[in-house]
Amino acid sequence: MPTSKSSQDPPRRIDRAKTLYRNLRWHFRQRLRRRARLRESERWHREHGDDEDNAATMMPAHESIEWPGFWIGEIYAPSQAPLLVQSLEKLEGADAGLLHVEGLADWVREVRGGTGAYLNVGSFAQPGRFIGANHSVDLPREFSYVSVTLRQFAPGVSVVIAQFTIDDPHQSTLSEVMAQSFATKATPLGRSGGYRIHSPERRKEDRLGEVRDHYRGMARDWIKEQIPGFFSMQPHLASPAWDVLLTQRDLLVQDEHSPGERWRETLGFGNVFSRWTSDDLPGLHMLERSSSDRGSPVPSVTGLKHDALRLLEGEHRGDDVHGLLSLLDDALGNLLSAWTFQLGLVAYEQQFTAIRDEMVNPSGWRGPARQLKRLRKEVMPLAFDLQTMEAASANDHALAMRMRYEGPDFCATEIVRGEKVIRPASDRSLLMAMRSDIERRGQTVGALSRQVAESLRVQGELILARTNVRLQWFVAILTALVGVAGIYAALSA
Repeated sequence: MPTSKSSQDPPRRIDRAKTLYRNLRWHFRQRLRRRARLRESERWHREHGDDEDNAATMMPAHESIEWPGFWIGEIYAPSQAPLLVQSLEKLEGADAGLLHVEGLADWVREVRGGTGAYLNVGSFAQPGRFIGANHSVDLPREFSYVSVTLRQFAPGVSVVIAQFTIDDPHQSTLSEVMAQSFATKATPLGRSGGYRIHSPERRKEDRLGEVRDHYRGMARDWIKEQIPGFFSMQPHLASPAWDVLLTQRDLLVQDEHSPGERWRETLGFGNVFSRWTSDDLPGLHMLERSSSDRGSPVPSVTGLKHDALRLLEGEHRGDDVHGLLSLLDDALGNLLSAWTFQLGLVAYEQQFTAIRDEMVNPSGWRGPARQLKRLRKEVMPLAFDLQTMEAASANDHALAMRMRYEGPDFCATEIVRGEKVIRPASDRSLLMAMRSDIERRGQTVGALSRQVAESLRVQGELILARTNVRLQWFVAILTALVGVAGIYAALSA
């Protein structure tokens, strides 16, 4: 006698339930095994490598690192000029201090078409924090004050250099991180079952990067809120930054390292890409970051603290790091403004390269028209900026102004690893090298601007032609439908 379908359903449901249970149990056991492997791996590395790593990345007992302040650069081409004027009017209206400066916005309007003008915008601090501040504004409490200077680099191009002085209790933040010990941490890699090991050295580098990015992020946010420019308006770009780092006995840069000593590498200066010194600032070094992004190092002015403070003799600026920062701000302002302009060219080049790549891959049949409309809205202001930047990079009068070369003349020093010379010394100054790079990048940016503008014009013509063809087909179909309707009406009558 055949079995009915209803009598077979319960065993099938039971089989499916058993299969589901076995699968869930297997996945649960796999997860437990992965966690066990992670814990076992962490335990093994902590027992066999953590002590050595922590000892190698720890600064010597007699050493400490002081981070008194840093600079942030911002650039203003024609499309950012209205924002610059409005921002200065807003800052001028802030609560005035003892050294209040008036007419900031009017000054900018007068000099935007010229070259070489300089303005000390002023010092800004929270009310009651710094007696020498020109204005009282909302400033993060991690900073004592910020000093802002504006330079008219070339016709239509202004550069702001803002020096942020870190409040005294926070200047030892990097030293505190360097004194910490970290434990190995293992993190799973998705569903692959593998894991990634984060050694104490890597975790310390990551923590240093978090601290540096936190302070620079607050400074960049202040710039974005108070005097936004090109870098502030690009979410994927970070404004240029330069640090001032002072140590007690050991320089951050050293050709020969002691065995098992890696604290300089952890700070990001173990494999310095370039090193410059100046006879005008004896004892100080300008270091360019290593190729690694870990730890977030930026170009830095470094040296021993007692050597750096010796530069204040006879300067009437005091005898502490605040006076040193004031001295360096005056000495390096022209160099940093040229550096900001150079990095601005790099940023414009990257942005237009991304726009060009986007134009090659439109999506959907409506995509090209919408994309073209959006790109035109973005590209038109930038096209004027690029033309202005190209003209500025080819402006010999602007690049060769005497005032730009009155500051310290930095020259590359020899970098040696063992018996091998990694980078030879050079008599060519850092500013001259920047000038050559500015002229080269200016030509590239100009060519890229014309290329994108021509591509937009061609794409516009193609989209217009495609639209005309579609319109013609629509009219033809509509005419045929009207004709068919007329014939049908005549036959019906």
